[in-house]
Amino acid sequence: MDHEAFAGGRNWLPVTVVALLNGIQYIRLGIEDIFFLWLHKEKISHKVSQTVEMIRDLCKILGREVATVEEARKIMGIKKPRNRKAYHQMAKAFQ
Repeated sequence: MDHEAFAGGRNWLPVTVVALLNGIQYIRLGIEDIFFLWLHKEKISHKVSQTVEMIRDLCKILGREVATVEEARKIMGIKKPRNRKAYHQMAKAFQ
């Protein structure tokens, strides 16, 4: 069975870390919800790549494998976006 984590708001980071430590397989990140970068600070993420990079780095520290953009699209059945600039910005965040 696949398990997913969806976290938003001020507590997104601690919830995501607990999910990773408990073996969650898929983590959804986005900025349609407000993402405070840190639980104790008022700094808000304005680009999804900020949160993707944070979780990518955390996964690497924890020894977890991170899917490439292409692998993630295949897993979730998502087509490539028409906006190539946005696609390349996201792909860069996963490297």
